[in-house]
Amino acid sequence: MDQAEWNKSNNPYEMLKFMRQSNEEEFLKKAAKLQVYFILCAQKHLKYRCNPATKTGLDNALKNLKGLTRKKDFHQQEWLIEGQAFSADIELNEEYPYPICIDQYKSKDLKIVRINQGLKGKNAEQYLMDLAYFIDKCMAYARDSAGKLPSKEHKKFLCSNLLRRKFNYPK
Repeated sequence: MDQAEWNKSNNPYEMLKFMRQSNEEEFLKKAAKLQVYFILCAQKHLKYRCNPATKTGLDNALKNLKGLTRKKDFHQQEWLIEGQAFSADIELNEEYPYPICIDQYKSKDLKIVRINQGLKGKNAEQYLMDLAYFIDKCMAYARDSAGKLPSKEHKKFLCSNLLRRKFNYPK
Protein backbone atom coordinates (compact mmCIF):
# COMPACT_ATOMS: atom_id res chain seq x y z
CA MET A 1 0.00 0.00 0.00
CA ASP A 2 1.58 3.25 -1.05
CA GLN A 3 0.77 6.65 0.44
CA ALA A 4 -1.80 7.51 -2.25
CA GLU A 5 -3.67 4.25 -1.54
CA TRP A 6 -3.44 4.94 2.20
CA ASN A 7 -4.94 8.41 1.73
CA LYS A 8 -7.86 7.06 -0.34
CA SER A 9 -8.50 3.80 1.51
CA ASN A 10 -11.90 3.12 3.01
CA ASN A 11 -10.68 -0.10 4.59
CA PRO A 12 -9.25 0.69 8.03
CA TYR A 13 -8.73 -2.99 8.80
CA GLU A 14 -6.34 -3.34 5.85
CA MET A 15 -4.70 -0.05 6.83
CA LEU A 16 -4.06 -1.40 10.34
CA LYS A 17 -2.68 -4.64 8.96
CA PHE A 18 -0.40 -2.62 6.69
CA MET A 19 0.79 -0.53 9.64
CA ARG A 20 1.66 -3.67 11.59
CA GLN A 21 3.33 -5.40 8.63
CA SER A 22 5.36 -2.30 7.72
CA ASN A 23 7.05 -2.12 11.09
CA GLU A 24 5.70 -4.32 13.85
CA GLU A 25 8.04 -2.90 16.48
CA GLU A 26 6.86 0.64 15.74
CA PHE A 27 3.24 -0.57 15.63
CA LEU A 28 3.57 -2.05 19.13
CA LYS A 29 5.07 1.22 20.42
CA LYS A 30 1.82 2.94 19.37
CA ALA A 31 -0.35 0.71 21.56
CA ALA A 32 -1.67 3.63 23.65
CA LYS A 33 -2.74 5.55 20.53
CA LEU A 34 -4.33 2.37 19.14
CA GLN A 35 -6.25 1.88 22.37
CA VAL A 36 -7.68 5.39 22.07
CA TYR A 37 -8.45 4.84 18.38
CA PHE A 38 -10.49 1.70 19.08
CA ILE A 39 -12.45 3.37 21.89
CA LEU A 40 -13.20 6.36 19.62
CA CYS A 41 -14.39 3.98 16.88
CA ALA A 42 -16.72 2.32 19.37
CA GLN A 43 -18.02 5.72 20.51
CA LYS A 44 -18.94 6.56 16.90
CA HIS A 45 -21.49 3.72 17.08
CA LEU A 46 -23.11 4.69 20.38
CA LYS A 47 -26.20 5.84 18.48
CA TYR A 48 -27.06 2.15 18.07
CA ARG A 49 -26.73 1.34 21.77
CA CYS A 50 -29.23 3.21 23.94
CA ASN A 51 -28.10 1.71 27.24
CA PRO A 52 -26.33 4.55 29.08
CA ALA A 53 -23.95 2.01 30.63
CA THR A 54 -22.34 1.58 27.22
CA LYS A 55 -21.41 5.26 26.95
CA THR A 56 -20.29 5.33 30.58
CA GLY A 57 -18.13 2.27 30.01
CA LEU A 58 -16.40 3.73 26.96
CA ASP A 59 -15.91 7.07 28.72
CA ASN A 60 -14.34 5.22 31.65
CA ALA A 61 -12.11 3.27 29.26
CA LEU A 62 -10.67 6.56 27.96
CA LYS A 63 -10.24 7.82 31.53
CA ASN A 64 -8.57 4.53 32.44
CA LEU A 65 -6.05 4.99 29.64
CA LYS A 66 -5.18 8.39 31.12
CA GLY A 67 -4.91 6.94 34.64
CA LEU A 68 -7.98 8.91 35.84
CA THR A 69 -10.07 5.99 37.16
CA ARG A 70 -9.56 3.28 39.72
CA LYS A 71 -8.94 -0.14 38.20
CA LYS A 72 -11.85 -1.53 40.22
CA ASP A 73 -14.27 1.00 38.67
CA PHE A 74 -12.96 0.29 35.19
CA HIS A 75 -13.33 -3.47 35.68
CA GLN A 76 -16.93 -3.05 36.87
CA GLN A 77 -17.72 -1.15 33.67
CA GLU A 78 -15.90 -3.79 31.63
CA TRP A 79 -18.04 -6.53 33.20
CA LEU A 80 -21.24 -4.61 32.42
CA ILE A 81 -20.22 -4.21 28.77
CA GLU A 82 -19.28 -7.88 28.52
CA GLY A 83 -22.68 -8.79 30.00
CA GLN A 84 -24.42 -6.74 27.31
CA ALA A 85 -22.55 -8.64 24.59
CA PHE A 86 -23.26 -12.00 26.18
CA SER A 87 -26.95 -11.15 26.54
CA ALA A 88 -27.20 -10.11 22.88
CA ASP A 89 -25.50 -13.34 21.83
CA ILE A 90 -27.81 -15.57 23.88
CA GLU A 91 -30.95 -13.80 22.70
CA LEU A 92 -29.91 -14.27 19.07
CA ASN A 93 -28.35 -17.71 19.06
CA GLU A 94 -29.47 -19.95 21.89
CA GLU A 95 -32.34 -21.38 23.78
CA TYR A 96 -30.88 -20.59 27.17
CA PRO A 97 -32.29 -22.77 29.99
CA TYR A 98 -31.63 -20.24 32.75
CA PRO A 99 -33.31 -16.91 33.39
CA ILE A 100 -31.38 -13.98 31.94
CA CYS A 101 -31.84 -10.26 32.13
CA ILE A 102 -33.21 -9.19 28.75
CA ASP A 103 -31.71 -5.93 27.58
CA GLN A 104 -34.51 -3.41 28.04
CA TYR A 105 -32.98 -1.22 25.34
CA LYS A 106 -32.86 -3.92 22.67
CA SER A 107 -36.09 -3.04 20.84
CA LYS A 108 -35.07 0.62 20.62
CA ASP A 109 -31.57 -0.37 19.46
CA LEU A 110 -33.02 -2.67 16.80
CA LYS A 111 -35.30 0.07 15.51
CA ILE A 112 -32.34 2.44 15.15
CA VAL A 113 -30.27 -0.23 13.35
CA ARG A 114 -33.15 -1.06 11.02
CA ILE A 115 -33.64 2.59 10.10
CA ASN A 116 -29.98 3.65 9.82
CA GLN A 117 -28.42 0.46 8.47
CA GLY A 118 -31.39 -0.82 6.45
CA LEU A 119 -31.14 -4.23 8.12
CA LYS A 120 -34.09 -6.42 9.05
CA GLY A 121 -34.82 -9.33 11.35
CA LYS A 122 -31.86 -11.54 12.24
CA ASN A 123 -29.47 -9.31 10.27
CA ALA A 124 -30.27 -6.36 12.52
CA GLU A 125 -29.87 -8.56 15.60
CA GLN A 126 -26.55 -9.90 14.27
CA TYR A 127 -25.33 -6.32 13.71
CA LEU A 128 -26.21 -5.41 17.31
CA MET A 129 -24.51 -8.54 18.65
CA ASP A 130 -21.37 -7.82 16.58
CA LEU A 131 -21.37 -4.23 17.83
CA ALA A 132 -21.79 -5.35 21.44
CA TYR A 133 -18.81 -7.68 21.10
CA PHE A 134 -16.77 -5.00 19.33
CA ILE A 135 -17.40 -2.61 22.23
CA ASP A 136 -16.51 -5.40 24.66
CA LYS A 137 -13.24 -6.02 22.79
CA CYS A 138 -12.46 -2.29 22.87
CA MET A 139 -12.89 -2.35 26.63
CA ALA A 140 -10.54 -5.34 26.89
CA TYR A 141 -8.10 -3.60 24.56
CA ALA A 142 -8.09 -0.58 26.88
CA ARG A 143 -6.94 -2.92 29.65
CA ASP A 144 -4.33 -4.86 27.67
CA SER A 145 -3.67 -4.34 23.99
CA ALA A 146 -0.70 -6.60 23.23
CA GLY A 147 -0.73 -5.23 19.65
CA LYS A 148 -3.80 -7.16 18.60
CA LEU A 149 -6.15 -6.17 15.81
CA PRO A 150 -9.91 -6.57 16.06
CA SER A 151 -11.38 -9.67 14.47
CA LYS A 152 -12.59 -9.46 10.87
CA GLU A 153 -16.28 -9.41 11.83
CA HIS A 154 -15.62 -6.16 13.69
CA LYS A 155 -13.88 -4.34 10.85
CA LYS A 156 -17.18 -2.72 9.84
CA PHE A 157 -17.00 -0.65 13.03
CA LEU A 158 -13.58 0.84 12.32
CA CYS A 159 -13.15 4.29 10.74
CA SER A 160 -10.52 5.01 8.09
CA ASN A 161 -10.79 8.81 8.46
CA LEU A 162 -10.25 8.59 12.21
CA LEU A 163 -7.30 6.27 11.63
CA ARG A 164 -5.70 8.79 9.27
CA ARG A 165 -6.25 11.58 11.81
CA LYS A 166 -4.59 9.54 14.57
CA PHE A 167 -1.73 8.03 12.56
CA ASN A 168 0.54 9.07 9.72
CA TYR A 169 1.39 6.86 6.80
CA PRO A 170 3.88 4.23 8.09
CA LYS A 171 7.45 4.67 6.94
